[in-house]
Amino acid sequence: KRKRKRTEQAENGVAKTEAAFDIETASSKEKGKKVESDLKLEDMSLDDFLAGGFKTVLDHDSDSDDDAVMPSEEADLDSNDDEEEEKEDNEEEVENKTENEDVEEKDGESSDDEDEMDNHMKDLEKLKESDPEFYAHLKKNAADLLEFGQDEIENKEDNSGKPAEKKKTLPALKQGQKLLTSALLKRLQTEAFEKKSYDGLKEIASAFKAGTRIADDEVGKEENNLSSSGSKYVIYNPGVLQKVMITTIRKFHAALDDKLNLSKLKPGQLPKESRKWKRQERFIKRFLLDVIHLLKNSTDPSMLRFVLQNCKNYGKFFACFPDTIANKYLKVLLRHFGSNEDEIVRIAAFLRIRQLAVEGPSNFVEKCMKGAYLAFVREAKFAKSEHTAERVAIQAKCLVELFGVDLVAAYGVIFVYLRQLSLILRAALLSKSEESIKSVYCWQFIHCLKLWGAVLSTYPGINVIETNDSKKVIAQHEQQLRPLIYPFIQVVIGTIRLVPASKYYPLRLHLVNVLNALSRTSRYFIPTAPLILDILQTNEL
Repeated sequence: KRKRKRTEQAENGVAKTEAAFDIETASSKEKGKKVESDLKLEDMSLDDFLAGGFKTVLDHDSDSDDDAVMPSEEADLDSNDDEEEEKEDNEEEVENKTENEDVEEKDGESSDDEDEMDNHMKDLEKLKESDPEFYAHLKKNAADLLEFGQDEIENKEDNSGKPAEKKKTLPALKQGQKLLTSALLKRLQTEAFEKKSYDGLKEIASAFKAGTRIADDEVGKEENNLSSSGSKYVIYNPGVLQKVMITTIRKFHAALDDKLNLSKLKPGQLPKESRKWKRQERFIKRFLLDVIHLLKNSTDPSMLRFVLQNCKNYGKFFACFPDTIANKYLKVLLRHFGSNEDEIVRIAAFLRIRQLAVEGPSNFVEKCMKGAYLAFVREAKFAKSEHTAERVAIQAKCLVELFGVDLVAAYGVIFVYLRQLSLILRAALLSKSEESIKSVYCWQFIHCLKLWGAVLSTYPGINVIETNDSKKVIAQHEQQLRPLIYPFIQVVIGTIRLVPASKYYPLRLHLVNVLNALSRTSRYFIPTAPLILDILQTNEL
């Protein structure tokens, strides 16, 4: 019944509107007829003129000229064109409004969808808090329900067909973490390096740790965000990272010197002998471990150069931990000294090794010498080109400098490794096998002989006192290494005579040069002439 009433009311309304429309049209026609007979052309409106009123006027004014009619016709045509343009503009406005309304409807629908997704995520968070066991069950067995809508958000595209760009978001901060900004960093540096407060040093050390751990962070690897989840601070800005690393490494040692009152210590004393050492020991140890971590994981040559050059100020602190931190530090330095491609990095690493040998305890010198020699041996094994041979020659010069730090410790190291070479030669002389001969006639063995020849030539152990014009003592050679010269000469001559074949004559000449240099500095007579004359007497020449 209600539907019938509604339909009848609608039909009655339509009938009424049609009747009203007929009445209006009839009245307009009657008015038009009166206007045709009464109005003149000048007073006639555009609607009346277009309805045919101009015919009646022309009948009454047939005697008038055509020139009087043309201006009014042109004006009416211009006004007609203006009205058509206005209608077109109005139609365009209506179309634009409809399009905007459609866009707003679509935006409203998308916003409604986003609101539904937000409400869904909020409900999941509430579920996680209210019933964690059920949430864990869903995470294991129905993870798709928890990740509902994530794919749509990630795969959303623009109207142009291009995929929507992901907005860069700050890394998620865990409880107790802070985002390190430039303003916060400046405040920390003021507390640590200007006011030199203990808490300020601890905070700047934590910020430095965040910078050294960036490469280990999973977020930094996957999302390329500079962040660190394993420390108190999180670094997102590369400029802040650079300032943290540079200023901390440059200025941290000065703050430590001031806190420990190292100026009051005697020359040669280590920082651990200070009265304030126990309070500062723990966080100094952590800072040194962070420096080692940076040297171990950094691959940028410029960064390695900078850190190694500034580690000169921290050698005394590394020497305070000879059994733990100093060993780790030495391993990293030996790796860069032996295998790094950058020459400046290798030399800087050697300088830090030599500093450890000088400032460290007496038993630490042998560790430095043995480690450097083994790094040299590993590199000499592959010295078959001009480039690698030059690298090995530079390393040999560095080792000669290192063994001169403590000749007493150097004697034991040289004795052990020279005896090792003699045992390899002895096995080759007894077996005469191809493998044993190759173990002697190789670049690794020859470079080792050249190294020990250079060390013994540099420190021959002659009691010669050098003086200047004023008869002041300049240098006095000691005799610690002189007993090793004779066994070394025997090893070199045995290597030359192992296989007296013509193809090994270049090797013989290399070793003869080593013996001549040793004879010149040690003032020992070494009979090298027969070794050269044998070459001239061979039948192959």
